[in-house]
Amino acid sequence: MAAIQPHLGEELAPEDLDYQNARYERAPFRGLGRADAERGPTQGEIVGSLHAGLMELGTVRYMLETELAKQTLSVVLNEEGQPSIRVEPGIFSNVVPFRPMSRTSVTNVPLTSWTSKMGCPSFSIPAGHGELGGTCPGAAAGQSVVSPRARDTQEKFVLTVLNDPRFSPPNTAPIAEIDLAAAVCEHCYATGHNYLYADNAAYQMVKAAWVAWALEQPTESPYGLDGGPSNLFVDTMVAAIDAADYDHGGCEPPQWAASGWRFFRIHDSGDFGVGAGKSYFRAWKAIADCFAKGNAFKYQPIMFWAPTRMWAVPTWIDFVNEVNGGANWRGNFVVRASGYELNQHCPELRGRERSGWAAGSTVFSPDGTDAVVSGRAPRLFDWNCQAYAAKDGPTCRGALSPPLAGYEGGLIGCRACWMLPNSVINYTAH
Repeated sequence: MAAIQPHLGEELAPEDLDYQNARYERAPFRGLGRADAERGPTQGEIVGSLHAGLMELGTVRYMLETELAKQTLSVVLNEEGQPSIRVEPGIFSNVVPFRPMSRTSVTNVPLTSWTSKMGCPSFSIPAGHGELGGTCPGAAAGQSVVSPRARDTQEKFVLTVLNDPRFSPPNTAPIAEIDLAAAVCEHCYATGHNYLYADNAAYQMVKAAWVAWALEQPTESPYGLDGGPSNLFVDTMVAAIDAADYDHGGCEPPQWAASGWRFFRIHDSGDFGVGAGKSYFRAWKAIADCFAKGNAFKYQPIMFWAPTRMWAVPTWIDFVNEVNGGANWRGNFVVRASGYELNQHCPELRGRERSGWAAGSTVFSPDGTDAVVSGRAPRLFDWNCQAYAAKDGPTCRGALSPPLAGYEGGLIGCRACWMLPNSVINYTAH
């Protein structure tokens, strides 16, 4: 049987199970655009396999959350002046018996990460919906671990946005439902593979716990948004981002080094669903403003790129425009609306000049990408990421970039996700 069991914590009525079975048990999986879909796995088989991993991750996080309640978190500086989170007395290796850590204990958690593919510092917190212990409320309609009622509620809103002529490319076919087997969040790289290891899960959960607390600690620094009060999260992250290693044994390709910008990825895992209300997004906007060109603090300018599915949560489309658009636009906080399903358009949320939203991003199968690039399918993206085609890839620094102003052809070394806010970027599923 290929029933889609929801997260533990909500009891299912028999009709709920029947509904899930009828919807997913026999339908062929269409998400990867297989030519032999009738002979391929069913939606239920795909989701059943992914669901098992999500449930395991939820269990790992539950055990770590229980252990975190016994810890004291504080910020310390290393010899280079880079802040990190101290965990006392520490999370020890056997806290998750079936996923023992590779180290004796977790006692120190760096605030920033280095992602080898992107070749830049980044910030990482738990991915997935809150019922999975994650920070992605926009993932409700796209993860099988979420309760059916929560999935259905968000699905209605997502379909409203995706089918709205204001937010859709011309002549786009109506979307009738979200296919869990093709939902990007169900396949999310940040809820499987290395993210299942207790070490990595512990690092992310420590940061998320500290962030939620630090947002509530006011400070008297000048970093607050629009002259308002700052908080410990903003102050600490400004110090961490300024002190981060932006070369890491290499350097930016010449065309980007000459721009004077450094590059930072917000959320190589996770989303803006942390803390009370929308304070976390406002905090990141305040941080980005500190590193805008011509900033009052003399920091070297930094471009921030943040992919997000918060558009799938009511009120967030207008909220991002309010906080990051119009007179508040500084040009270095690139917020891209992430597509919800494989081979599907992303919402087009740039409603005006200096919009708070940049162009979005899509995820297409290899066949789907080929169809768009060749002109056999509607052009739902402007540039297909070449990181996985790089000679020493996957890497942005070694990838072919789109043609740039002043250059007839593309160059090696791509920063399109940061520097081309008006282009929809596609990532081919791999």
